[in-house]
Amino acid sequence: MKTGHYFKDAGPDRRALAQCVADIARDAAEQMRLRNLEAAQAVVIPQEASASEQLEFQWVDHFAMRLCDFRALEQAVKASSEKGADNQTVASFFSDLMEHPVERALSRPPTKDALAGLAVRFPNFKVVVDFLLQRAALAWLTPQSPLLLPPMVLNGPPGIGKTAFATALAEVLAVPLLTLQLAHATASFDMSGLDAKYAGGGPGLLVRTVALGPVVDPLVLLDELDKVTPNRSSDPLGPLYSLLEPSSAAVFRDDGIKLPLNLQHVRWICTTNEIELLNAAIRSRCQVFEIRRPSFEESCAIARQMYARLVQAHPWGRHFPSDLPDSVTTLLATNTPRELSRALQNALGTAVLAGRRHLVPADFPTPEALHRGPGFF
Repeated sequence: MKTGHYFKDAGPDRRALAQCVADIARDAAEQMRLRNLEAAQAVVIPQEASASEQLEFQWVDHFAMRLCDFRALEQAVKASSEKGADNQTVASFFSDLMEHPVERALSRPPTKDALAGLAVRFPNFKVVVDFLLQRAALAWLTPQSPLLLPPMVLNGPPGIGKTAFATALAEVLAVPLLTLQLAHATASFDMSGLDAKYAGGGPGLLVRTVALGPVVDPLVLLDELDKVTPNRSSDPLGPLYSLLEPSSAAVFRDDGIKLPLNLQHVRWICTTNEIELLNAAIRSRCQVFEIRRPSFEESCAIARQMYARLVQAHPWGRHFPSDLPDSVTTLLATNTPRELSRALQNALGTAVLAGRRHLVPADFPTPEALHRGPGFF
């Protein structure tokens, strides 16, 4: 009231100045109100919204996540330094972890072109790539969000490219690939660590990769998961019951550090040859894909692509033509992708020794020899 009375009694110049100040203050307050309303606004659901109407969501950074609670981290660091609990491995891990922020960024979803290239390179994995496209389509909606994938199992005969597909998928996702060979695993230390009171105790390879690595959503390959045989003292698959469930993975405790960490964004891809041998509880947590052997036409395409990548990847490749002769392509189409990789490199060496800079069918051994012996794709 006093202020109003003062403005009323003031002269024309003062009244105009006061009105201007009042207008500015009113505009500033309205802008502040709108900003606060926008920041605090929850999901708005219209009472009678048509199917075509879009909902307005509260703005959040969908690519940010918190690895752990900072107070819990401080307590874990303090506990690890107490008398009788000192462990140099754990101390070094916590020292490195304290150099990283608890707030981390998730990786961006892959592009459609990148996934299309994956389908061309691995034609017999079309069912998997189609699934990835479905999940990526959601992540591409505006505003973009991280690509969310359930744990996946690639089941199929040996040598058809399952491990190579996982490696290529990590490249497409632009994240590190952590490979855990489980065929001869007897314990779960890599996934869950070892209690610090034991010699050599400390965090497992999984936690070190996520907590100290460049991203918190790497791709973890569990190779030959169906070959694991639990024993009386340890089950190598034990941690997976928690790690493959998002709710429990969000508060996963590594035995070596006893600190709840958010590992729910880790991507999992497993390979098996006989899915029926895989633990039913683990299998139920995963999206299972049956991977078949490539058809004759697909094998021809794979042979051409593999040859092109091979000559492009090495300095000596410039001495050879960029295309694989049709006669050689047809010969190689009967082999698995794993056998192709080995056969091509051996044949290129044979061609050089024969004084040639191109491949001919004679550079390859008999079909029986091609299928014999170990190899890597």
